[in-house]
Amino acid sequence: MVLILGAGLAGLSAGRLLAESGRPYRILEREDRVGGLCRSIRRDGYVFDLTGHLLHLRTDGIRSLLEPMIRDSFVPIARKSFVFSHGTFTDYPFQANTHGLPAEVIRDCLLGFIAVHGKAPGRNDSFSFREWILRTFGTGIAQHFMIPFNEKIWCTDLETLSSDWVSWSIPQPSLEDVVAGAVGLTNRRMG
Repeated sequence: MVLILGAGLAGLSAGRLLAESGRPYRILEREDRVGGLCRSIRRDGYVFDLTGHLLHLRTDGIRSLLEPMIRDSFVPIARKSFVFSHGTFTDYPFQANTHGLPAEVIRDCLLGFIAVHGKAPGRNDSFSFREWILRTFGTGIAQHFMIPFNEKIWCTDLETLSSDWVSWSIPQPSLEDVVAGAVGLTNRRMG
């Protein structure tokens, strides 16, 4: 018998594969329900989704795998996300929506992005996460948002993190997207 600790996505997926192969298994979960970080909590009339950036249904294969398991509890919701920076709210993602920020910040972001445009690392290039940000977005976007935000989220110096995982998860706008977002043509569907 295979013992699986945790009934999150990984544990449930392992159980499903073992069941399909006919191997006996048991899943142990310390919480009162399954889902791990892919669940929601209701408190004081509000719903908090724990998954945040962890569950991405970008491919039909993953979506078709998950939808039968979650049945009618899957509710697609159009994202309405904003970034609060430099005393104002801008549309997400920051790197493609700088309109409304102080003029100096927009200038720094545009000039920095233009300086690295066409030189972004490829999928197989190995850099620290900090270096990847600088090479992908330039110094303006890096200093005004990407580095401080990600250091806050990951609670560590970005030099200690690999960039291997970011190539698909962080929106990488084109030069046209960055310029459009700087003049107020929002890019809400990006990311």
